[in-house]
Amino acid sequence: MTGDSESATLQSEETPRRSCDAQGGTQAALHGASEDPEKGRSSIPERSGDWQKRKKVDTGAEFEREENVVVIDFEGPEDVGNPMNWAPRRKWGITAILAGMTFVTTFTSAIFSTSVDLTAKEFQSSTEVMAMGTSLFLLGFTFGPVLWGPTSELYGRRPPLIIGTLVMALFQVGVSVARNNYTILLCRFFAGVFGCAPLAVVGGALSDFWDPVQRGVTVGLYSMCTFVGPVAAPIAGGYIAESYLGWRWTEYLSVIMAVFFWAIAFFFLPETYHPRILQVRARKLRVETGDWAIHAAADEKVINTRIILEKYLTRPVRMLALEPILLFLALFVQTPRLLQIHGILTRPLTRYIGLAYGILYLFFTAYPISFQHQRQWSQGKASLPFLSITIGVIFASTFNTFHTLHSYRARLAAGTATPESRLPPMIVGSLLLPPGLFLWAWTSPPHITPWPQILAGVPMGMGILLIMVNGLNYIVDVYKVNANSAIAANTMVRSLMGAGLSVAAERMYASLGVRWATSLLGFVAVVLGAGPVLFWTFGAKVRGWSRFMEES
Repeated sequence: MTGDSESATLQSEETPRRSCDAQGGTQAALHGASEDPEKGRSSIPERSGDWQKRKKVDTGAEFEREENVVVIDFEGPEDVGNPMNWAPRRKWGITAILAGMTFVTTFTSAIFSTSVDLTAKEFQSSTEVMAMGTSLFLLGFTFGPVLWGPTSELYGRRPPLIIGTLVMALFQVGVSVARNNYTILLCRFFAGVFGCAPLAVVGGALSDFWDPVQRGVTVGLYSMCTFVGPVAAPIAGGYIAESYLGWRWTEYLSVIMAVFFWAIAFFFLPETYHPRILQVRARKLRVETGDWAIHAAADEKVINTRIILEKYLTRPVRMLALEPILLFLALFVQTPRLLQIHGILTRPLTRYIGLAYGILYLFFTAYPISFQHQRQWSQGKASLPFLSITIGVIFASTFNTFHTLHSYRARLAAGTATPESRLPPMIVGSLLLPPGLFLWAWTSPPHITPWPQILAGVPMGMGILLIMVNGLNYIVDVYKVNANSAIAANTMVRSLMGAGLSVAAERMYASLGVRWATSLLGFVAVVLGAGPVLFWTFGAKVRGWSRFMEES
């Protein structure tokens, strides 16, 4: 390249881009845009004499790019197109739709647990094999987030939610009409892959239109649905399965619910992802003005198959492997010459959330063993003790809301709020979960009144919800724009642990008995309970080592 061409290229690369961020007339004038109050956006004047140059990008490819590029943004803090500025009624309506889709997914994940004995008898299979109907659904939760989390960052929140919920319903139809156990297991797995879209997307979607204080409340409500769904499923399924309707109608029920919320979302759920909204706005402006240099910041990203695979689809896996917050095995401090082990801080925060989630699904096996087999209750009656977990979840959600609206809001107003400010309720949850497990375990013998064992579900439900809600809030606060990939990584781990524990549950309880099998979980919860305390103390330092925080 000659010196003149090098100079021209340098000049092209250093030329400032025009901005449509009309936060005031001054900025609009500086960039050649005029304010158009009637259209509610900046109008783009006709340009003359524009010329084009080729520019190398990091992929080595070349593309035509206009020198005088127009990058649009929201028009200041009051732009009605910004989801943050939507009316509270609209925000709550969207939150209700997202919560409903989450409820359907988690309800569907657990509904088959009530059909294990009946399907084993009908298809002449073992209960261990048919119990995999729940485990494989959760295994689908492990693979699905790799697809849905990053996809939502590429194409917005709406497509994964609409596609995932509909396809989950179709596979549940396959379960409902199945004529062999292989069909059931295969359909349950793929129903989990597609159905996990709300779990991978909703956490990030809520951060699109709620501020940090309000998001703390709404994530709590969303997480309530995450737990109320699988708790309500065995209660409803237990009575349906033992009625004249039979086990197939437990699956039809999940199909009806999924189609209902899919239809509501299809017609009423708007896109909330800011980069996607701006892309659509830029496309509309290009058509209206004929100025093909107008684009959104997201349009500048070069997207090809390699980048999609490396940056987006594998991002949750890379975050899971590389991020100390998501998967924390040891601390490393980098010196100019080598990485040195700084010391073991805690077990993975993500694994702790996964343990709490896995315990919930393990209890879909443990509760029937204890109440139905040992205490000789009917299937429907044996599912009623799950209500105590629901009560605990409601109590925990109330406590979490109080903390968010008072303590966290005060820190935010004082400018002292950090991601670690989300952790005190999680610490409370870590103190409630182990005693609940031990109480449930050691009051399980049939000769002891069932009430202490039933009431043990209250602290367990509180502990599980407080751990998960504040863990998710912490992840969103830390990773921000990469939150969906981080949540996807978290969903992968907790779903894998849920699948593993639900598979191991029957053998574990058969080998150790109800008391010692549940006590084992209590001991593990005690050990991992140190994690939130250590992150509360050292979290800021750990965050400093995150490579993905720099992207955020």
